[in-house]
Amino acid sequence: MSATKAAMSLWDRFANFDNFLLAWQRIANVSSRMISDDLGSEIFAFNLHENLQDLVARVNSEDGVYQPQPDNKVYVPKPSTTMRTMSMLSTSDLVIYQAMVNVIADTSHPRLVTHENQHVWGNLYAGNGSLWMLRPWKRQYNNFVDQIVKMYNAGNSWIASTDIVSFYDTVDHHTFLQFVDKYCGQYGRFLELLKSCLSKWASHSNDTSMSRGIPQGSNASDYLANLYLYEIDQRMIVKGHQYVRYVDDIRILGKDKSTVQHGLIEFDLELKKYGLVAQVGKTSVHQIEDIEKEITRLKFWVTDPSNESTHEDEVSIPRSEQASSVRDFINNSQNVTDEDFLEDEETDTSGQERPSVDDNTSAQSVQNQLYEQFLDAYEKLDDPEKGKEANTKITYCLNRLFRRDDLREKTLNLLVKIPWRSEAITKYLALFKRDPIIMSGLTDFIRTHDVYYWHRANALEALAQVSTPQYIASICREWIADEKQAWYCKVVATRLLAKVAGQHSFFVESLRREQLKNMEQGIVLRQQLAFAAFSTARSKNKHKALFDIILRSDESTQLRRLAIYLLQQPGCKVSWDAISENHTVLGEYGDLIETLGISPDVPRPCYILQSVGQLFDVRLLVSDLRQYYGIHYDQASKSLRESVKYFYSSNNDFVRNSHQFAHLTLIAFHQWVFPGSGDPTAMDYSNLYSKSDFKTKTPVGNATWERLGKFRNRVDHPIDRSTRLHSLSITYQEASLLKKELRTALQELYEVWISAPAPTTSASVPTT
Repeated sequence: MSATKAAMSLWDRFANFDNFLLAWQRIANVSSRMISDDLGSEIFAFNLHENLQDLVARVNSEDGVYQPQPDNKVYVPKPSTTMRTMSMLSTSDLVIYQAMVNVIADTSHPRLVTHENQHVWGNLYAGNGSLWMLRPWKRQYNNFVDQIVKMYNAGNSWIASTDIVSFYDTVDHHTFLQFVDKYCGQYGRFLELLKSCLSKWASHSNDTSMSRGIPQGSNASDYLANLYLYEIDQRMIVKGHQYVRYVDDIRILGKDKSTVQHGLIEFDLELKKYGLVAQVGKTSVHQIEDIEKEITRLKFWVTDPSNESTHEDEVSIPRSEQASSVRDFINNSQNVTDEDFLEDEETDTSGQERPSVDDNTSAQSVQNQLYEQFLDAYEKLDDPEKGKEANTKITYCLNRLFRRDDLREKTLNLLVKIPWRSEAITKYLALFKRDPIIMSGLTDFIRTHDVYYWHRANALEALAQVSTPQYIASICREWIADEKQAWYCKVVATRLLAKVAGQHSFFVESLRREQLKNMEQGIVLRQQLAFAAFSTARSKNKHKALFDIILRSDESTQLRRLAIYLLQQPGCKVSWDAISENHTVLGEYGDLIETLGISPDVPRPCYILQSVGQLFDVRLLVSDLRQYYGIHYDQASKSLRESVKYFYSSNNDFVRNSHQFAHLTLIAFHQWVFPGSGDPTAMDYSNLYSKSDFKTKTPVGNATWERLGKFRNRVDHPIDRSTRLHSLSITYQEASLLKKELRTALQELYEVWISAPAPTTSASVPTT
């Protein structure tokens, strides 16, 4: 930490744009969150920099404009048949929470680092300024296992194992805030905000307030969990115990039974001082007779902190995997590459459909091995000794297997057998497009299963992918209309039903009904219903009526941000002036509305100029690029906006949308700089920048445009035609280098463009 930064107060280091942007980057880089407000993230990302600036201003306001909203709890099944509580925070709250933990981590990490990779292995801070909050969990867990092996080889053959009951749910706020105060200093305003947030997010009911619990499902909470256990670690270490911990999974080793028993008792007593309790059912003391069996038991003890792995559950098979034995790869599935985060977090295969087993002949042997491993694991699911390992192997295989008709029935059976593996099972079932057996099996499961609503919602999403929107419409309407249905199921059903025409009135009335309930509850559902009603409206009057419903009847900040977002959509049929009676309601967002140019009283800023400046640090001596883009401005802005949305979260989607933006930019550039040289829209994209006059004008950037085109081909064609193998996704290093090159290429292009005389006849310039 720099001296200048250290001299700033904790609040000043927290409540500034750079820290909030880093918070967004760290949130976006988490690919394994099973619960997230996707629509809320989309709304926030649409005007990312402006929303971050607005959020900073709200937090800094002396009037207390910012107030945390309640989180939304989702209960996910665990192998023990109990439930894991996951918290879905609003996007604004998630950014603020992460921003607070950023500065807590920067300040407290110098203390925690002394225990790292000797006694503590999980949820380790990635470091000041890193785009990731935590180090890759797989690497760390693998090292945790290796450390236990080293301790065993040193003569410690006895081992005690335990973990903490409902750890995240039982963290005491008062004790935790004392730790923050102790490690970070006396910062009243900061601690008051943190206390207010934790109190709001801990409760499982709006009728009660709780002083225990941190929201599970975010890397911010994962770091805080380590901070909470720091002093317990200290005491176990100073007493000389052979003690190691991965999150709340604890091992104490020793040369004899008595030693580890004493260690276990002392650990239990330390837990009690902080209001924590050891898990009796997972506490054991035994002598290690076979270290290889112990390693296997350890490696299949956990998958990841959220019960779903990040890289091991990717849907495509890397080349390295295709060249090795699947059996060996599965048995060593905790290994990661030396590239740290890059393989763990940045492999992006979202949206790629796995082909059928016959479509990729060179990968056939790998598929056969996966198939055999799946069948072997399936038979061992009920084995008391091997069931846990079988669980993990099945998940591994399902996320790599191509569609096989002879696995339909077994995979459908897994819906009931291992619901805690819901995501892997339903993603595999989603490969069976228009398959009547899968459609019937999923429908029956959705109609009859009444235990785990999150699991049922995943099944509905899979059914939507294998069938048609019309096929699931009746189920969706039933779920939304059912007063007893879980809110999460209603959100999923609303999103899916929005693809069916003629649902506008149903969405509007469902929204009105939800607004009659406790306004602090159901915000995510109301947001989804309002967006669905907007998407299915076809007239100006219906849009205007919807804005009245959103703004007059709903005090939620999320719904007001939604209204601002909807006003900017191309399909919005009402203007700012048309909703004049609601301007007062949006008064607190006046600065944001002015910045975005939504009001006709202020000129709408040039989105392209703003964004290339913010993302690529392109600096130009003009205030507007609209006249240069002409008729291509709106479409180029749309592509760039999508690129901005994925800038921090998805390399593949960033490349796809950046390529489209570059394509339109080069066409507009060509029409301005080389008028009368032919219609570039009729040219092949690759030929456009390879023309000799283009190369002469922009010698530096041409290699970048060519590389961007090659990356786009990799994104759009996941199967390499020459080798018939899965092509590699865009890596983090490649994307980072590309972003730097785009900065140089765009700077060069715009400078040439702006210095060129305007063509005598140019495309019409948009007025927006």
